[in-house]
Amino acid sequence: MSFFEKRYYVKDWKGKRHLYTAKQLYKKILKDSKSDYNWIAPATELIRVCQEPNFPEMYAMGIKLMILNCFGNIEVNQSVATRIIVTDKEAVNYCYNSLPTNIEAVTIVKQKYLATIIVAFTKSNAVKQFIHHGATYDKICSKWRRAIFDEYVSKKVIDFKQLKKELLSNFEHTIKTAEDKGIFEKDDAEYFEHLKMYFL
Repeated sequence: MSFFEKRYYVKDWKGKRHLYTAKQLYKKILKDSKSDYNWIAPATELIRVCQEPNFPEMYAMGIKLMILNCFGNIEVNQSVATRIIVTDKEAVNYCYNSLPTNIEAVTIVKQKYLATIIVAFTKSNAVKQFIHHGATYDKICSKWRRAIFDEYVSKKVIDFKQLKKELLSNFEHTIKTAEDKGIFEKDDAEYFEHLKMYFL
C-alpha cells in the first residue's frame, strides 16, 4: 500500500471514525459479510463513503453487491434481530439502481435480491389475511412470483418502497379473483377437516 494512497473516514455504529483505503474497506466488508449482522457500519455510511469523489468504482461495486446480498438475506430472516437504521433501505435501493446491468456477476446478485424481495413478501404479515392452505394456493403463489419477477427484472430502476405497495395490491387482486372462482374451497375444506382431528 502506498503511503500516499487516499484514505476514507468510516463512522462505525457508535460514531467512532476509522480510516481505510478503498481496498482496506472492501476487504473489511468482505470479512464482515460472512455474517449478515455484524458489519462495522450501517449500509448508509458505507454508501456515503462509496460516493466520495475518486472512490474506486471496482471497490464501490463490490461493496454494493455485498450490501444487496446481506439485505436480501435479512429480508428472508426478519425474525433474527439485526441493526438497521432508517436510511439503510434507501441505501440498498441506491445499490440496486446504481449497479451496472451489463456484467453477469452483478446481474446474478440483482436478480437474486429481486427474487428474495418477492418471496419474502409472500411470507410477510402483509399477506396473512389472504393466505389459504394446500397445493392450489402454493401453485398460484409460485405462478404469481414468477410473473412479478419477469415483469420487474428488466426494469433499470426500481423503487422498492413503491414496489411493495404494488405487490400488495397485485397479490390481493390475484387471490380475491381465485377466491371468487372458488378455487381454494376444496383445499381449505380438507385442511380444516384435518385440523379438527387435533381438537376433537
